[in-house]
Amino acid sequence: MTKVSAAPKLIAALLIMALVCLASATHAAAATANPALVDGSRSATLHVHKNAGDPVTQYGDPTNPDAQRSREPIQGVEFFAQRVDNVDLTTNDGWQQAEALKPTQFFEGGDQREHLGQRYIATTGADGVATFADLPLGLYLVTENHATAQRQNLSLVAPFLIALPATNETGDAWNYDVTVQAKDQLITATKQANRTCVAQGQTIEYGVSTTLPAPDADGNITSLSISDPLEAAQRYVEGSTEVLVGASESSLQADDYTVSVQDNTVTLTLTDKGLATLAPKRLGKPDLQLTWKFIVDVVATQDKIRNKAYVTPPGYPAFDRERLTGVPSNQTTVRMPCKEPQDPKPIPIPVPDPNNPSTTPPKQPGTPTAPGTPISQQTPPGQSTPGTTPPKANQRTGLSNTGASVFGILGLAVLLIAFGLFLLSRRNEREA
Repeated sequence: MTKVSAAPKLIAALLIMALVCLASATHAAAATANPALVDGSRSATLHVHKNAGDPVTQYGDPTNPDAQRSREPIQGVEFFAQRVDNVDLTTNDGWQQAEALKPTQFFEGGDQREHLGQRYIATTGADGVATFADLPLGLYLVTENHATAQRQNLSLVAPFLIALPATNETGDAWNYDVTVQAKDQLITATKQANRTCVAQGQTIEYGVSTTLPAPDADGNITSLSISDPLEAAQRYVEGSTEVLVGASESSLQADDYTVSVQDNTVTLTLTDKGLATLAPKRLGKPDLQLTWKFIVDVVATQDKIRNKAYVTPPGYPAFDRERLTGVPSNQTTVRMPCKEPQDPKPIPIPVPDPNNPSTTPPKQPGTPTAPGTPISQQTPPGQSTPGTTPPKANQRTGLSNTGASVFGILGLAVLLIAFGLFLLSRRNEREA
């Protein structure tokens, strides 16, 4: 019986696969924007839309019952854009370099900070849009000025990298007019004392509630603290802290937070463990609040004890007693002494708005944004975006749109052809 060799069939199959790879590579190359075709004589325009809303909906959180909310433009917020001077986006190498960079590398002490160029500034108008016009082409780091956000008690947009130009929606041409959508959550803070008057030697219990900032694109809340600058007549009672989530539904564990006292300012800081515990609870619940309860001793006499608490969301500078940085609560006032005996009253959880005690904090407006993302976005250690998440862009970016990925397909085709030729030569040698 004659033995039929399988080699010809194998060789034919390999050659067919190689031809398929070549065809795919040709099609991909034709359908992607070529960095070499970037018009270096042109400039670019970047529009940053600043809207109020729950940043989680920006990522299409399906568990959020209020995902379809109107967007409200935010006026008077300042953004900075700085060009990275060692990235050439007219080459595939430049795009590969851009893909590998992270915003944290450009922060203070970062290994790429020296490559940041001139700082361009734009401020949102009544339409909530900050426009950077006539920008030189290149890769840009975009950050938000925390001072202008803080004036409106807003969370910050996480710093992000974006390429100018970017590919269009279909990925086959360059777009020199780029738009990103950035949402900001309104951070609220409310405070209440358990009594309206007090005598020296007695105690006061305080409750401070704040809306939780939204997790970032990676599902993390990067930092959160609350500071309360006590008056001279007050002293924090060690071990009196209790931290509650929602309407007393659960308490955080002792290792979920730290409490420190400096210059008679008591500060609650969430640990990494505490932040990791809160992030999944916050998803789908833009109005979820954290409440901090603590007790102070009254060690001296004065006419009235007045103070506020200050919330430091991600991206805000650390609390400063002189500058009173952070999102302030309402002011509490406790008189001294009492004209008649008064029993302390329990503090509602969460602490209601004293101007509207029958309601919870206002719903956060906002709807999901357009698809697409900037090249890279990342929250700085111990900061972020401000209770917020990074913006979304209206165009696609990345190496898949530059033609760089075509080389992998071509390489596979060459390998298949070479292997097929090797098998063919071996077969011919045996037959000879």
